[in-house]
Amino acid sequence: MTDLTTSEILLGAKLSLFDNKFNPMGTVNTDDKGICTCTIECSKTYNVRAEKEDYKTKEESATIADENGKTNFDIALEKVQCKVTVGDDLGKCFGIKMIYFDFDKSNIRQEAALDLEKILDVLNQYPKLKLDIRSHTDSRGSNKYNESLYDRRAQSTIG
Repeated sequence: MTDLTTSEILLGAKLSLFDNKFNPMGTVNTDDKGICTCTIECSKTYNVRAEKEDYKTKEESATIADENGKTNFDIALEKVQCKVTVGDDLGKCFGIKMIYFDFDKSNIRQEAALDLEKILDVLNQYPKLKLDIRSHTDSRGSNKYNESLYDRRAQSTIG
């Protein structure tokens, strides 16, 4: 792993590996050459998350070759330009996408779970940080039902 701007090797950067259904498979840190080594199966697609303090977390997919199973996957991380202060929008600052719910549901979808993990990472970096979690519904359904759905969605997000 390297710095996007300077190409400097990033020592101690963390690489998390997920299967194609976003189930965690393990975490490794870069060595003194900025390299991570993982043992995985050939002919499969994995999701990779690279992260380091003061850098934006980056996620990509990697498909492993059929023949020898070796895949070189270069990742360059961008230095964080945003320092968190009161009133900042974490979504804009850390590249966190909107969390969408299925119609009439309050459970967290798999792709949203990854963005919630980014928020957890930010909370670990800034332990005194407080979040304002909000949820919305559409105009279908009664006001009473939508208030209940709104509450369930907010609780799922916090949960």
